[in-house]
Amino acid sequence: MIFELCATILLIGLILKMTKRPHNFPPGPRGLPLVGYLPFFSSWDPQYPHKAMKKISEVYGPVVGLYVGPSRPVISVCSHEAMKEAMLNDDLNGRPDLAVMMARTFGEKLGIMFVMGQFWQEQRRFTMRHLRDLGFGKTSIEDQMMGEVGDLIKDIENKSQSDPERIVDLKGIFQVSVINILWAMVAGERFQRHDSKFQELLRANELFFRTGKIFRGSMPVPAFLLKRFRFIREFIGVKAELIEPIQKFIKETIEDHQQRNPSDDEAGDFIDVYLKEMKKQKDENPSTNFTEKQLISTIIDLFGAGAESTSGSIGFAIIHLVRDQQVQQKMQMELDQVCGEFFPTINHRSSLPYTEAVLMEAQRCSSIAPLTVPHYAVKDTKLQGIGKSAQPESVCRFSRFQILERSGSVPSGTSFK
Repeated sequence: MIFELCATILLIGLILKMTKRPHNFPPGPRGLPLVGYLPFFSSWDPQYPHKAMKKISEVYGPVVGLYVGPSRPVISVCSHEAMKEAMLNDDLNGRPDLAVMMARTFGEKLGIMFVMGQFWQEQRRFTMRHLRDLGFGKTSIEDQMMGEVGDLIKDIENKSQSDPERIVDLKGIFQVSVINILWAMVAGERFQRHDSKFQELLRANELFFRTGKIFRGSMPVPAFLLKRFRFIREFIGVKAELIEPIQKFIKETIEDHQQRNPSDDEAGDFIDVYLKEMKKQKDENPSTNFTEKQLISTIIDLFGAGAESTSGSIGFAIIHLVRDQQVQQKMQMELDQVCGEFFPTINHRSSLPYTEAVLMEAQRCSSIAPLTVPHYAVKDTKLQGIGKSAQPESVCRFSRFQILERSGSVPSGTSFK
């Protein structure tokens, strides 16, 4: 009897300790031992986590604290003022070790999107400098972009003519053009629009990015459990088998470049430049961060970001223009007056204010990234006047969705206006 009583008291004490919120932790809903608030999160919105974050913030405020799993605090930031403060806080500029993200990069913290500190600075600086040298963000790449646009228009026209009802399925049709522009800088070549292998890679990339579970993926799960139990991987959205074909394809492309072994003067793409730097660094420092895995991971970051973000934004803009014929006609009239029979270029931008406004409004009301890349608290820090609101190892999720739809400086709601 005494043993049962002591065990009960111990269990109650353990539960209270596990559910107790730290001092100065942001307000938020309480969860259960071991799983935290995870079982209840979908009750706010079963389909869209960013909308669930919005509803929770309406109850608890712009900075919400909750637990996902037994020990992982998550800070949800859902206002412009709080996000601006957090983004300028160096203590919140870390990147968490999330299994969903690391599945893309051989189970290690590699690439440029989900790394931090000196490693991130070194790799990002090198990547951006050499991509700019190859034309990224410059008018020198416009000729290639115009060629891809021309091929895209021909593809749409051919599909329209081949269908009796002149219906064209636009799903994925923009990805090829976007990836080809990027791939020309990365690997010095382009893909054929209907290449079956390339289409499989695009589908695998899309599925991988869409299967990740935003809040489940924040749970700290040991690597050996992920490797051993498939149901755990599926629960938190880890789909490493989808990214493996992309890793293999990039590795084969790198091997082709290594066999070609161009001279410094002949290095015409990012892979060539990176391989040269990798060889140079290894000669000077065997433990260099410039490795083949890092190169593959960087290309995956560029590949994924380019395929999903740009093509998704274009797709949403097309949907809004199809739905709003008046806006479409007004935009077409401006393009005809300014550009005539030619494609618009960056030099036309200042003369196309209505076109730019339409594209910006499409991105505002149909954001393809309602949440930012997850951040990580490297030490105790204050946010919105709450002392120690973010403890070390807290995952911070910033909601762009709530800022973009707010009233005030921009139109309110998610409708196209």
